[in-house]
Amino acid sequence: PSDLDFKDEMAKIRKEIVNFHGEMFLLMNYSNINYTGLAKIVKKHDKRTGGVLRLPFIQKVLEQPFFTTDLISKLVKECETTIESVFPPPEYSDLPDFDVIQSLQLLSPIQIP
Repeated sequence: PSDLDFKDEMAKIRKEIVNFHGEMFLLMNYSNINYTGLAKIVKKHDKRTGGVLRLPFIQKVLEQPFFTTDLISKLVKECETTIESVFPPPEYSDLPDFDVIQSLQLLSPIQIP
């Protein structure tokens, strides 16, 4: 395999990892939005009914895995660390996927060197 083949393969791998990171980041945001939406719904319910459902309900919901972001936040940070350590900043103009990498820089929630 030539040096160019190696660079091509590394660029593809980096792109896949960045995409994976982006998907995890979206999942984390989705969880946050779900929590916020649910909290607002229960708050409005309590306001209209005079009930006190919100606090016990939210405490119960926070025990559910799909409403906590601790694990996914940790995975996002680990992915960022992996990207930074495994893929040092390349000379982008030398890479065949230069335009793709520029696009990822604009779309990625992390800073791509």
